[in-house]
Amino acid sequence: MEEQIESALLPRTKLEALVSRLISGPKQISFENSQIRVITKNGREVSLDRLSSGEKQVIRILVETLWASGHPLIIDEPELSMHINWQLDLLESIQTIDESTQVIAATHSPEIMANISDEKIFKL
Repeated sequence: MEEQIESALLPRTKLEALVSRLISGPKQISFENSQIRVITKNGREVSLDRLSSGEKQVIRILVETLWASGHPLIIDEPELSMHINWQLDLLESIQTIDESTQVIAATHSPEIMANISDEKIFKL
């Protein structure tokens, strides 16, 4: 039973670790009781409203990946408001959460596609 619970929670655990690594500053993200909590290194809780638009964008996309759970995920211009390093890591982060999720992204950013093999990129 414990293994089943761990298996079910693994994508969420990966998501928390990824978001905590990607967002700026010493912040931790946790998901408790259907709420997203942001905690500073001092233990102070920060409202989501206080995050930058790029931080919110990263969290939104990665949470949508978790919800997609193996279904296609369509993202329009994910690079908006995102730091260049986040753009470089975004698609790999999505695949870390759920390898079975097909990502369809419309982007103007070469950084978003930088780590993706050419045969997986379709230019329109």
